[in-house]
Amino acid sequence: MDPLSPEQRAWIAVSSDPMPLGSATHFAGWDALMAALPLPHRLFAGLTEPSPEDLAGASTLITWNPAYAQGSLNSGLQVILLGTSETAAVDPRVKLLRSPTRFLADLPLGDVLSALNPAPPVRTQPDQQSGQQPLSTPSVHIGHAGKKIPGAIGVDQFCLDAGDWRGDGRDLWFFQSQSVASLLLRVRSDELSHLLLRLQEATRILQPGGLLHLELPSGRQFDPSIAPRLGLQALPSKPGSLCFRKTQGRSFFVERESQQGPELSVLIVSEVHETKDLEAARLRASIESAQRGLANLPHEILILQRQVLQADLQANLRSCVAEIPQARLFEEQAPMNFGARHEYLRRRAAGQYLLILPAGDIAQPGCLANLLSAAKSKKLAAALPIVLDPRGKALTALASAGHGLLLAADAWPRGLLEDSPYRGQGLWQRFLNELESKQQSIATVPGARILSPGLAGRGLRGQAVAVSREDQALLARGRPARNNSSPENILVSLLRSMGDCILGSTVLDAIHARHPAARITLLTEERYAWLFHAHPAVAEIIAAPRSEGSGSEIFWAEDLQVAHLQEELDYEQVIILSDNLDHCPYFDCGLSFQDFYARLAGYPEAASLPLRLRLPMGSRESARERLREAGVSGDYAVLHTRAGWPERSPPGELFAELCRHLQRRGLQPVVVGGPGERIEASGVINLAGRVSPPESAGIIAEAKLFVGPDSGSLHMASACNVPSLGLYAGTGLRLVPPLASLAIAQQATSSCARPCGLSPCREGCNASGFDPSQLCRHMDALLDGRRIARDWFGERPAQLIAGPKGPVLLHSPPRHPELHPLAIPSRPGPGPGLEELPSRALLRPFPGNPSSEASRQAVEELQRARNGSPPDSPPESPLEGSALAAPARCAALHGLALASLLREDAGAALRYISLAIQSLLEIEAEHPSRTQLQTELRASLAAYTWPAALHGLFARATCSLPQARPALESS
Repeated sequence: MDPLSPEQRAWIAVSSDPMPLGSATHFAGWDALMAALPLPHRLFAGLTEPSPEDLAGASTLITWNPAYAQGSLNSGLQVILLGTSETAAVDPRVKLLRSPTRFLADLPLGDVLSALNPAPPVRTQPDQQSGQQPLSTPSVHIGHAGKKIPGAIGVDQFCLDAGDWRGDGRDLWFFQSQSVASLLLRVRSDELSHLLLRLQEATRILQPGGLLHLELPSGRQFDPSIAPRLGLQALPSKPGSLCFRKTQGRSFFVERESQQGPELSVLIVSEVHETKDLEAARLRASIESAQRGLANLPHEILILQRQVLQADLQANLRSCVAEIPQARLFEEQAPMNFGARHEYLRRRAAGQYLLILPAGDIAQPGCLANLLSAAKSKKLAAALPIVLDPRGKALTALASAGHGLLLAADAWPRGLLEDSPYRGQGLWQRFLNELESKQQSIATVPGARILSPGLAGRGLRGQAVAVSREDQALLARGRPARNNSSPENILVSLLRSMGDCILGSTVLDAIHARHPAARITLLTEERYAWLFHAHPAVAEIIAAPRSEGSGSEIFWAEDLQVAHLQEELDYEQVIILSDNLDHCPYFDCGLSFQDFYARLAGYPEAASLPLRLRLPMGSRESARERLREAGVSGDYAVLHTRAGWPERSPPGELFAELCRHLQRRGLQPVVVGGPGERIEASGVINLAGRVSPPESAGIIAEAKLFVGPDSGSLHMASACNVPSLGLYAGTGLRLVPPLASLAIAQQATSSCARPCGLSPCREGCNASGFDPSQLCRHMDALLDGRRIARDWFGERPAQLIAGPKGPVLLHSPPRHPELHPLAIPSRPGPGPGLEELPSRALLRPFPGNPSSEASRQAVEELQRARNGSPPDSPPESPLEGSALAAPARCAALHGLALASLLREDAGAALRYISLAIQSLLEIEAEHPSRTQLQTELRASLAAYTWPAALHGLFARATCSLPQARPALESS
């Protein structure tokens, strides 16, 4: 029987959306749709609008553009429009299919096929094509391409039905380890370079005894030696597929071969860098440089990755490590100080000698062997190389400390540096000073040279200078490399937003409980100092001026302020409570904000303490007086409309409708917040910008209900234990939930399922996707004294699943409870409400060096730090004579080019990227890294302004003709 009626037996026109729309708005199922259509079809790709002549004879038009749909109605076509939850209504004759979110990529392909009249049958893939062993339930089909095993959970770049996941087979974060009974993995030819990564994840989620069916492109051979190392046993299978049974319960995919104990352990710790591709390139270059320099020596390379990289960058890094048997990659995004990061690898190192090699450092030929030979022959406790910057100049002693530092294992006992007060290279300088004081032998090896990107840190020029200044202050006082266990003077820096100050205040309580005799000084912005005037743990408040500028400038202005205080005053312990990039953002490590700050401070007990809001005496009475002046006499609800950035702030129309519902419940709506906040609705009392912050806290404390986005006011309501409805978009409600005993949190459907916490979001998420009727039901539940069990996303139960960065809360209801068990983490109980205490903390302004001067001073100090004396006979090029393989050399030179751009050294950047392009020509066309390196270079050429000749150079380098090499060399 024909899938379509005779009158519908004509061709189908498909007008696909253009790829430049981005991953958020692009519908990824176009190719699968074309394959599933039962009739002849024609594709109008991108921005090409089909004309009436083009559509002559067509029966159906499937399009993404409302204008195309509206203009095609007069042709008598069946028109299907693919839209998002925000797509406006169109002509009733148009069949509008809406995604459940504001992302077109979330629209299931099955909905599109069902919209055809009549619907064609979905072409599923029969079991017999997957080998002789049948798939069982629950089963997963990865890379189904629209032809999914019946009853399986699909994973692809698009969803076939509502039970599928959009994702990449290299990172199946939405499945718990050992949770799937059987799995079908389909790998395309362009995915073969990352085959091991896909097998790693598939093996991780597969249960012991589970079945893995692997489909590879025809003509490709599978290395049978991989299966035993994966813990897989081969089973009989039919041509076209391979079948395995998982025999071991491990969740990793390569078992290292038994080998001789390493003589040297190389410790490479990556940083958290704003430019992720630059940090990934530095890391790969250091790994391959170390492997090349130690090829003939028993060694191991231990890498700590702290950056959450994009999928392709992560895949290339894992592939690089997987190809080196001696290398092991550890991924850990928990907050750790500088010393703890190296101790993380020290506890796992087995070598007799330990080499510190920061990401981006490249060992020159013979460097590592010479270091080890000198350490063994002279029985050194530490061997030092000559450290050069990218221009061939020698770095200063402090800047070079820890770059290529070789230590005898017994000179560094495990756990020695866990609580180090040093935040940078000063740790290694102080460590060497302590070795010298114990008369340990230390020597510089002239024949060992290390090329370093220069000052370490995230690509913010002031941060490295601030850390260096702080370390110098500690060194001048002879501070030991380990913190004092019984400090008398403690400095706590808490400079960020009001919400951060409230959520981080429990750390002050924990410090005071552990060290009751210690004097605690708090550095905070002057606009938030009122929160701590009456705090019993704070003896002194240093009010810093407000940090201005971009987010990155605020981060390192904070670092400079802490460094300035360290220079002027003597603190035995400094605790910096900041979600800054130096410690990894909290939304990357899967910790709640309270837990993040507790771990960062080194006082884990702070995470279990309730929030307390302590205000000076009289704050509550002053708030009542302001309410009486405004005409508020009965019960009221407080609304707050703005969050930290626009993406997190719901639209004003939403609040107007919520106010009308509150008035029907007999509550008067009161608006608090900063100047400019308002709600266009009658009967609303607007006190935003008209009352002081302590008075706002008093107004919130006596409200019957609080409604607002993730902001300081919401967390103030939690501290006062006021029933709260939190509205989330752009930030994760799992990470910063409302903590009142009666609270409901809802995330907008226009928000990413895993919010990044950044503004602007690359996916374009915002706070427009709230259903007012649903929020009104939530307000009723809170006013009636009930909280819907586990209600975080409206009326659907929460779904917490295990991911590589910790528990993740998702939008959708639990589709497969046996794979994703429900669990709500335990939270500390609510605080006692607002407390009024006498002011006791001494308040004084920040001692000079305001943040307005921080930028200028940082740039000047950075310029001075660049000036160093060149070494004897420096090489013409930092990589001249390097024995690095061409792929590693190309990646390293590209990283140096980007690093030079960050230092605004255009001449060096041009030279390095030219050398990188020449190295690209030496890479064989079949090499798996050539395509990735070529793509990265092309992106850099497009992102910055380069001479036209350089683009021609790149075009010739990417040419596969034999005559390209002499043409390139001549240019």
